Parts: sequence; C-alpha cells; structure tokens
Amino acid sequence: MADNSIILDNTKDKKVVDFIKDKINNNFAEGKKSNLNIVSAYFTIYAFNKLKEELTKKVSHTNFILGEPSSVENLGLKDKRLKVFKIQDENISLEKAITQNAIAKECYNWLKSSNVQIRTAPKKENHKTLIHGKMYYIEQENNPRVVDAVIGSSNFTSNGLGINECSNYELNTILDSKQGIKELKEWFDDLWENNTEDAKREILKYIETLYKENSPELVYMKTL
Repeated sequence: MADNSIILDNTKDKKVVDFIKDKINNNFAEGKKSNLNIVSAYFTIYAFNKLKEELTKKVSHTNFILGEPSSVENLGLKDKRLKVFKIQDENISLEKAITQNAIAKECYNWLKSSNVQIRTAPKKENHKTLIHGKMYYIEQENNPRVVDAVIGSSNFTSNGLGINECSNYELNTILDSKQGIKELKEWFDDLWENNTEDAKREILKYIETLYKENSPELVYMKTL
C-alpha cells in the first residue's frame, strides 16, 4: 500500500484488501490479534477466501453488518425463492466455480464460530431499511487506542476489495484523526445495538446450501 496516502481506490498499491491484511498482520507481529467491525452491503465467499489466513488465525472477533440483504442476488440456484444474501461474486471463472463448495464450507465453519457475529438492517413496515455505508474498522485486541479504519465505497467482495485483476475503481478514505475514529466507532456501536437485527442463522443456511447443493460435479455440468 502506498505510504502517506489516505485514498484507497484499488489501483496498484492502493487496494483495500492490502490495507486490511497489512493492519491485521502488523498487530499480529506485535503479538496481538485484531478485532474487526465491518459494514458492507454484500459479503462473498471469495473475499473471505482471500483474507482467510488473517480472519481465521489472526482475528479474535468480527462484527459484520450487512447493509441491504433484501435486494441482492441469489446463490445461483435454479429456483427464484427469496433472495437474501449475495454470497458469490459475479462472473466467476469455471475454475473458481468448481472449487466454490470447498471455499463455502470453510467460510461456513468460520462464520459458525462464536467469535463472528452478523447483523443486518431490520424489517420495518414490510420492507428492509438500507444501510449504504461501507466501513472497515481494525482494532488491536485489548488495546482500543490502536485502531486503523477506512470508510468509502468498497463492499466485502472480490471487486470491491481490489482482489480481481479488473476490480472496481472505488473511493475510500483512511481515517487519520482520533476524533474521526472515535465518532466512527460510536456510529457503528449505535447501529449495531439499536438499528440492526441478528442475521447469522440465515446467512449460514444459505452458505450451507451453496456447498451442499452446488457440488463440483453439479457446477461443472451446469457449464456444459
């Protein structure tokens, strides 16, 4: 990641995924794990896979708020039942599609653990509210004074984080003031406690369906 830059747009050395990896690994190098607070409209298993080493071994706790689960795409299954979470990235390669069930199972096992919590906007008057902001807040475990945070446009997807070669051109800002970081944490805590509801069981159900129903053989046959 570029030194002294506060803009992350997924070009060259300004990728959001590198920012997240670097900060988690920096904490780990000091003998500390990290706590994560994330806000994103979408969550995909391929974004998880890119950060798997950090998320499963170097992070103590993750709080994840999904912004708009009611309008995302389905899991690629044949039926058009209610679409709640976008789990797969768009336009994935055949190679990725064939291996997706293994990634989905690893992601399922991670999400199932007690140190990962997922919430989403509550249903109000028969419709889902929209949480449109995106945020990545990385706090050193047992030391809330060591915090790195970025806000902007990047969803927790391969394109949003800058993982793919043709990733989205995003606009994210690294917060570099104590007041900004303090207000961001207060905003997240209020959203978590007062304006979201638990979604963990629901997203686990969808990921379980993905790796059980979309076997490598089935995915391959669907491409023929």
